[in-house]
Amino acid sequence: MTQRVLRFQNTYRLEARNPFNRDEVERILANVMENHFSSIEKFDGTSVAMCRNVSDDAMALIKAKNFDRYKIIVVVTACEKFMQGICYSNKNLWDAPKDALASYVYDHPNFFAIATCYGVYFE
Repeated sequence: MTQRVLRFQNTYRLEARNPFNRDEVERILANVMENHFSSIEKFDGTSVAMCRNVSDDAMALIKAKNFDRYKIIVVVTACEKFMQGICYSNKNLWDAPKDALASYVYDHPNFFAIATCYGVYFE
């Protein structure tokens, strides 16, 4: 039995139909982080698993928005406040008009957490 091969025409479309919406993603990050980190009073070993859960939950909610032609990356970092400073930075090589990022900082008297979502355009 011969299988039929489907052939598609090129669309030549360069823009996304549903582009990455920074405001909407920031709201999602804020809601997820408030829900997860509001119950934690002290930074301990379970916070690493909590960061992974926050990242997975945020990724699922953001992917549900179906941003067309975007790869989604979510990074969550948590650190205890204990008489030290921190410098958090990132460098990216990307297409500025199409690629974007959204970030949210959860601040608690004992610790803080930073969630960053990268929306990288993928043709």
